[in-house]
Amino acid sequence: MEPTLVYEAIKNKLVDVITGYTTDKRGELFDLVVLEDDKGGLLPYDAIIITQTSFASDQKVVSVLKKLEGKIDDKAMADMNYQYDVEKKEARDIAKTFLISQGLIQNK
Repeated sequence: MEPTLVYEAIKNKLVDVITGYTTDKRGELFDLVVLEDDKGGLLPYDAIIITQTSFASDQKVVSVLKKLEGKIDDKAMADMNYQYDVEKKEARDIAKTFLISQGLIQNK
């Protein structure tokens, strides 16, 4: 089910339990409790960089993208997702603010 519909379903008491992502802060809006996966049944959901072959062969592009490695932890991703999903900010603006905060680009 599409994530927005999942949250609408629990908000409207159509379901009692939903699945979600640790990088999705919308659960906080509905006072949901995140259950611990003490059995390790759920696999990690790590972000990776995916690009077209033409970009992957360009070492300049690859070196720029590698600067992102280790910069986007769960909290940063959750904050950016919240800005997009709840605050309805533009993805371009969210990304720019993040890159500036990490010192990867300058504010122009």
